[in-house]
Amino acid sequence: MKKLSFAAGVAAIALAVSTIFPVAGVFANTATYDGTNNQVTLRRNVTGVTNPVTNTYTYTISPKSNYTQPGTATTVPSSVTIAFNGVTPTSGTATQTAVIDLASVDFSKVGDYIYTVTETASSNSTNYPVDSTNSYDIQISVRYQVDANNVPNNNVYLATVSIKNNTNSSKVTEAVWTSGTTYTYIEATATTTGNMAEKEECFEYTIDISAENGVAGSFAIDIVPATGTSACTGSASSVTAGTPATIKLKHGDTVHVGYNGGAYQLPAGAKYTITKTNSGDEYIEKFDSTNGSTTTKTAVAVSNTSCDENNEDGEGCFSKNNVTNIENNKQASPLTGVITNFWFYLMLLIIGAFGLFIFLRKKQDNEEQQA
Repeated sequence: MKKLSFAAGVAAIALAVSTIFPVAGVFANTATYDGTNNQVTLRRNVTGVTNPVTNTYTYTISPKSNYTQPGTATTVPSSVTIAFNGVTPTSGTATQTAVIDLASVDFSKVGDYIYTVTETASSNSTNYPVDSTNSYDIQISVRYQVDANNVPNNNVYLATVSIKNNTNSSKVTEAVWTSGTTYTYIEATATTTGNMAEKEECFEYTIDISAENGVAGSFAIDIVPATGTSACTGSASSVTAGTPATIKLKHGDTVHVGYNGGAYQLPAGAKYTITKTNSGDEYIEKFDSTNGSTTTKTAVAVSNTSCDENNEDGEGCFSKNNVTNIENNKQASPLTGVITNFWFYLMLLIIGAFGLFIFLRKKQDNEEQQA
């Protein structure tokens, strides 16, 4: 049996097409292939993003499991990719497509050839996880061409393509994979404590996001002042990975880093350090109740918003890794010794004198009444 040349050359990919469209294929040496309707489109969405997206997704194309193909098909691609190279999102979603022309596929027999397409890899799976929920079956139905009298021509084949979503077994107009990003943000809240503390005093800190593990770019800094107060002056509006930025906080102020317009900017896994720079001001610095002027943490995905009290190492616990409590304490020792005793006895004297005054006044009133 002669072979059918099904497509026209591999382009990038986009496996969509729930519509069934004819793809004419014949013996390559007896007819010209009509490649005007052979493209199939694959679409990839990344939701919940504001920054440009750079990531590559890989898709595997394999014969459908538990299904016997009618014959052999050669030059069917085994994998394809969709690359985001700084794609700017629209309304929080970045979209990229690619096209495949099932290049030069030859079929040995008529019948239905079915291939399953799944998303199997992400170049940055920490922040752009794989969508393992959706998979699609691509069915290529190969038939002999028939004439007006319904007589088959064994030298000419026709092929039609359809796509089914395996999640709900429905035919689709596009094969679409979608997942959100696990970008995150960090925050720190400052408090001022102690009987010698000034709650309106501004303290200076630096925030340093390490430029490692692919972390790059600038991240917004937003300071939320304590209720009824204004923010300290002199804070940076953003921090660039690898370059520390200065912020100033007073009692009750909270700083968010990597949070802009309701979307998260900081890659999960980013290493960051918060350091108090004006030490030596007679305040004792504490980070998360531990004495010291600096703390270093690794941000986790913002989806980990609950914290297990029994999770001692904090792994996967948003509040321990992404939230820092900063305390500046200035406490004077209480008065002791002779001075304390003096005030004690002085109070006793005052109370006694007041009691004596009341007693004498009452006695005088009684004497005047008897007179």
